[in-house]
Amino acid sequence: MLEGHIVPGEMAGESALVMAPGPSAERPDARAEQAETLARYRAALDALPAEQRDAFLLYEESGLSLAEIASISGVGVETAKSRVRYALAKLRRALASTADVPVPFAGTPEESSL
Repeated sequence: MLEGHIVPGEMAGESALVMAPGPSAERPDARAEQAETLARYRAALDALPAEQRDAFLLYEESGLSLAEIASISGVGVETAKSRVRYALAKLRRALASTADVPVPFAGTPEESSL
């Protein structure tokens, strides 16, 4: 069981995902499990279409609103929202087979307006 969780972060000026340490972070087996989960997350993120990956990272990592993402991307707010939601669904499916791994996302975009 993982006691840490995946959190978005910045490393060397480029987007990076890091594992937040949990109480078992010093155990070699926990480190190996965290490294494997991180690799799965990165692979799932890399497998997303570019538009979905960019929208997802802008939303989750940069904390931009859907309106800001739409403006940056040159699309409507509903298109930006769809891109983030599709990315989130694909990432959740890709990571679903990892037992006891918390989904690292706060939720769907603007859930209250859905």
